[in-house]
Amino acid sequence: MKLDGLYQKLKSYVVDNTSLLVESTPVFAAFETQIANMTSNVSLNTRLGAALLGFAGIGTALAKGRDYSRKLFGISEISSESNQFMHDTIYLAAFNLVASPILYRYIGGETDLEKIAWGTGLSILIGGLNGPAIGYAIDAGRDLAGLEENKRASYPKFIKRQNNLVKKSIATLAIAGSLGLTAGLYSINPNDNINQKSSTEILQSDFKESQSLEEIIK
Repeated sequence: MKLDGLYQKLKSYVVDNTSLLVESTPVFAAFETQIANMTSNVSLNTRLGAALLGFAGIGTALAKGRDYSRKLFGISEISSESNQFMHDTIYLAAFNLVASPILYRYIGGETDLEKIAWGTGLSILIGGLNGPAIGYAIDAGRDLAGLEENKRASYPKFIKRQNNLVKKSIATLAIAGSLGLTAGLYSINPNDNINQKSSTEILQSDFKESQSLEEIIK
């Protein structure tokens, strides 16, 4: 009995954290590279840091904190979608206000305070806008993994009817899609090209200066 309870807790831990990462990783990679002007390296380090912190406990705290907050404010899976969306919007915005500066500075390695402030502000905005999707991902992930039934009215009925094997296959496809989308975003990051161009220009400038010095010496 104790082993079964431990297994369920471990499964819940893995499912909640994976669900959060599947939804949030491409979203934040997009705004970090396309809006906040971060390089792929900084963004990737931040996303990896977020994954590590998530599995270190922050992801579970976010998911379980959401459960507690929903219970506190009387939100359930049969509540109206608008009420559920509003709750998740406010909850995720508040969470990102605390977590984002830490991630960008100490995990991502960003030292520019302006960029950290810009990234944090945008993460609060996107966290709020993305809050409903994060909450939906948690609920969907738990259903696909067989942890608990998703009773939300907006949850597709054709998924509800599927057996465990099909649901787990859908979850696997979602993970693969998230990774593929994130990799695609990094491959088109314009900030990497700017940095590469700047480095090339510096090398060309140094070469011209060395030629000038040689001419002077002659």
